[in-house]
Amino acid sequence: MEIRKYTKDLIPDVIDFEKRLREEEDFWGWEINEKYIDDVSKSFESSSFNESLSLLAYVDGKVVGRIDSSTIYSHFDGSKKAYLDWICVIKAVVIKELLKHL
Repeated sequence: MEIRKYTKDLIPDVIDFEKRLREEEDFWGWEINEKYIDDVSKSFESSSFNESLSLLAYVDGKVVGRIDSSTIYSHFDGSKKAYLDWICVIKAVVIKELLKHL
């Protein structure tokens, strides 16, 4: 398994991942369409997303997992925390990978 930072050039890999997720479980609340792809592309160019980090897990050259986080700063206690927004995997592939290591 290889972990990569999600960058704009990896959008096609993530689109493929999201389509495969929908084959496994179809309960997602948005469509993969041109507007969605355009919004994702623009997010990589906006400074509003500077405190976010997305990581992709690859197996055999395909994304099988994704985690998205944002940094949250609090004046209340002077802390810096990460908020995990999205943790998603293609279960069949991840379980197969885990079983290889038992």
